[in-house]
Amino acid sequence: DFEIPFDVIELRTESKLYDQNEILTIDDYVKFIVNNFQYTFPDTELSKKLGISRKSLWEKRKKYGIFKKK
Repeated sequence: DFEIPFDVIELRTESKLYDQNEILTIDDYVKFIVNNFQYTFPDTELSKKLGISRKSLWEKRKKYGIFKKK
């Protein structure tokens, strides 16, 4: 058996449940968080939770093709 030496976080979207054995890249994780929480938190709070500036959040949305509806 393979033991994971770190905490397991369950990531789920409407279309996919990420397996605990699936290791996401930092970019994939940030993309997941932005996609799933951009309407839950204001940009200032979301960027603070991610540890980035609002400008960086905007740049990541542009990079990932995530468009926030107003």
